[in-house]
Amino acid sequence: MLSRKLVTAGVIIGGLAAALVMFIAWQYSPQCEFDCEGNVDWRNLLMLGGVSFLQVFVFVVCLVLFIRAIKRL
Repeated sequence: MLSRKLVTAGVIIGGLAAALVMFIAWQYSPQCEFDCEGNVDWRNLLMLGGVSFLQVFVFVVCLVLFIRAIKRL
């Protein structure tokens, strides 16, 4: 069972990773994929952030559950 602390840690770390990826994508968009002359394509930017969040969240949860399983041995 997932504990509240584990989910909170996953959300915080995943949110920070998503914010960092979105910031980098926004700042370094040479082909106008996310920001072109002041017009922000929020759909692409938020999709990139959501995918980044999901990947990091799942990784953190799996890593913590794996470490807990190893400690029980």
